[in-house]
Amino acid sequence: MDWLTFLVELAKALGWPFAVVVLVFVLRQSLVKLIPTLRHLKYGDFEADFGEKLEEAEHKADAAHLPAAEPTAALDADAETKALPEPKGRSLPFSIAMSLATETPRAAILEGWLLIERGIIRALRARNINAESLPFRQQVELIRQHNLLPPEAVSLLNDLRALRNVAVHPRDEGPPPTAEQAREFVLLSQRLVQALDANAARPLPEDGSRS
Repeated sequence: MDWLTFLVELAKALGWPFAVVVLVFVLRQSLVKLIPTLRHLKYGDFEADFGEKLEEAEHKADAAHLPAAEPTAALDADAETKALPEPKGRSLPFSIAMSLATETPRAAILEGWLLIERGIIRALRARNINAESLPFRQQVELIRQHNLLPPEAVSLLNDLRALRNVAVHPRDEGPPPTAEQAREFVLLSQRLVQALDANAARPLPEDGSRS
C-alpha cells in the first residue's frame, strides 16, 4: 500500500478533520517551502516584479505623451512654474533625488513620489482647489476631472504609487530596488510633474469650463 492509498483509507476510517491534521503533519516540510510563494501572491506582482512593472510604467508614460525628462538637469519641481502656488513643506529637487539613487535607492524613490504629491497639490491649487487634506484617491479623481493629466497618465500615477509602496515597505521575499530602477522611477516622477505643471499653467477657458 502506497502513502496516498494509506491516507485515503485513513481519512475514511477516522473522518476528515483528523485526516487533515495528519496531512499537514506529513506534508509540513513542503508547506514550509510553499510559504514564501503564498506571501508573494498575497503582496501581488508589484513586489515580486518591480523591474517589470517599472518598464510597463515607462510604456504608459510614452503612451500618454508625457514630456521627456532631463536626467542631467538640476530641475526643481516648480522651476518652470513659479507662478503656481507652492504647497507647504519641503522636498528635494529632482537632481538631488537622482543623486540618492546610488547609495539609497529606496530614499530616491520616496523623494520622487513626494515630488509627485507636491505636483498634484500645486496643480489643483492652480484650479483653486485646496487638496492637501484630501485622500490620494480623491486627489487623483480631481486631477482626472480637471483634465490635468490624460487617462494614461492617471493610470501611471496609480502604478507609481503602488511601486513606491513596495519600495518603501519592503518584504523579506523580494530583492530591494536597484539604483538604476530608482533613477528610472525618479525620471518618471519628473515627467509626471512636468506634465502636471504644464497643464495647470494653461489658462482656463473664459466660460470657466474644464479644459
